[in-house]
Amino acid sequence: LLWDRKSNGLTGLVLAFRVFTSFWLLFVIVISTAYTSKLFGFLAFPIHESAPQTFEELADSNYEVGLRYIGGAGYNSFLTSESPALRKIFRTMELIKDPLAVFERALNSIFCCISYELQYQYSVQQNLSDVYGSSALNLAPASLSHVRWVGDTQGGHFWRAD
Repeated sequence: LLWDRKSNGLTGLVLAFRVFTSFWLLFVIVISTAYTSKLFGFLAFPIHESAPQTFEELADSNYEVGLRYIGGAGYNSFLTSESPALRKIFRTMELIKDPLAVFERALNSIFCCISYELQYQYSVQQNLSDVYGSSALNLAPASLSHVRWVGDTQGGHFWRAD
């Protein structure tokens, strides 16, 4: 870069400048590579909000809740429950009669649907799955007697009966 023409060599100041510039360039390359790889990682594998896994987590979450309502035991389980979490869910849940609309709503918003297992399997497999039978909807491990909920990592959730 800078040569001292008098001594045909590098002076201390020029050598220090070259060392500083070399370390600075190395630092810039490392930082820009790290930033680019981190950005690529976020784009390739975006971070999803973790879905509630229990009724208590669901009651404390910001999810809207809907019951796939056909009358009977599912509704009465929430109506007569003494659990504070189930009572809180019951106060805010919406009764929905259209089986397909309730599952589609869970796919497109932060929504949890409570449904019987056979209703879930039939509606999702017939209308909301790909050719291999997979869907973006997932079952959650929480259960309550005959009611268990189904969660989705993309925002919507469902419940099913055991």
